[in-house]
Amino acid sequence: MKYNTTSFTNISQEDFIGKYDNEEYIIKAEETRYFPTFLSKHLAKLLSEEIMEQKDKESPDREVLFKEMEKKILGNEIMTAVKEGYRTVKDEVLEHERKFIEKQRKDKQEIEIKKLEATKIAKEDV
Repeated sequence: MKYNTTSFTNISQEDFIGKYDNEEYIIKAEETRYFPTFLSKHLAKLLSEEIMEQKDKESPDREVLFKEMEKKILGNEIMTAVKEGYRTVKDEVLEHERKFIEKQRKDKQEIEIKKLEATKIAKEDV
């Protein structure tokens, strides 16, 4: 696996729909799911905000309540990431850059070929 795992429990009495990267994740009321840690933390923030909106918005202890809720929602992080079989972001960035440079080189070659062909056609017309 590429990521560590953290459980996410919907502590509300209603189904929760959280969004990440334009994808919806539906977690039934009181259901526990196991997601990559970054996703669990993101969804926990969304669920906490949703619950807080239903409660007193002006609570002076809002931040404390928010943190307590996240503790109930999130389980302990489980070390499931394995370095073999996936690339780091830096590796992906370097690969992206390499492919971009290669594409620029090919595009430039195609332009040069088209110029040569146009020159050849122009000379034939003369």
